[in-house]
Amino acid sequence: MKTKTIKNSKKSILITFKYFSLVLLFVLFSCSEDDGETSTSRQEINDFLNPEVVRAMEDMGFNVYTGDNPPNVEATFLAELVMMQTSVPDDAATSGTRFPNWKVRFSDQEGSYVFVEEFENASGTSGEGYGALIVGEEAIGGESRFSVFVKQNLVDGNGHSYTSIRAISGDMFLSPNGEPLRILDFQLATMMLDNNGNPNGNLLPDNTGRLFDDENNSADRLE
Repeated sequence: MKTKTIKNSKKSILITFKYFSLVLLFVLFSCSEDDGETSTSRQEINDFLNPEVVRAMEDMGFNVYTGDNPPNVEATFLAELVMMQTSVPDDAATSGTRFPNWKVRFSDQEGSYVFVEEFENASGTSGEGYGALIVGEEAIGGESRFSVFVKQNLVDGNGHSYTSIRAISGDMFLSPNGEPLRILDFQLATMMLDNNGNPNGNLLPDNTGRLFDDENNSADRLE
């Protein structure tokens, strides 16, 4: 009787071990797939900008979200900008400084591409539109986090060309049918990507910039 009990116990332990092994393999495989998707979009961001500027944005507090299925962002949004952080040497602006309202329009979104236009609400001026990289994961009824990276090739008043970055991130609040309504946890980062030597001494150092959020923590849809 005792021998039979020991055999049954060994059998139960073996079954439990096999079950645990299968569960562990499934978890490891699932994590591997997720890590693959994340690393793919992360690499896409690094290739579009460069790893140094991405790390500089994250060190400043900017949320870089990853994923291959970004939510629909096609609309115009208004942000009431307040500066959160700066990495600019001797920056005159400090945390909590209020900046003019800022509008952004996203259009022509397809895959990891989106067209971005910016408007300064106070003066009614607008800048040139740019094609941008968008990454993230849509989750209707949940958190639809995304990041948009705009690379701007500009020329200063002395005719010197340089490249700067606008980066926008947040959680897109979607309607039940997937329409974008507002950007929760809105963030805007402005960064110098390449000042091309800054021969006139009037540009920011590379990999420095400012981080903003919205006064009400929500950039609301206008159109």
